[in-house]
Amino acid sequence: MIKIFYGPSQYFTKETKDKDGTSLSELIEKSDIKKIRIEGVPATEEDSRPQKINTLIIHSDEYSRLSDSGFNSFRAIIEQFKITDFYIQNPPQKIISL
Repeated sequence: MIKIFYGPSQYFTKETKDKDGTSLSELIEKSDIKKIRIEGVPATEEDSRPQKINTLIIHSDEYSRLSDSGFNSFRAIIEQFKITDFYIQNPPQKIISL
């Protein structure tokens, strides 16, 4: 499910406060960790499987942390994970067009 919210942060926070979710910042950190491999240690089958994320919650202030290359690789980052529910606040057009 993808749920897009347009409006103030207070409303979005109220609507998502009971959700145990992963933020965009946490997702990017997990993506970076998946890319790091220790030299000489082969990747396991578990390493190549998409990690399950039940709920991704993206607050509008998190977009400011993304560079142009971050926006360009947003889809690739998302596709590394199996995400059930998305809660997105005030997404920029670059995100919507993906």
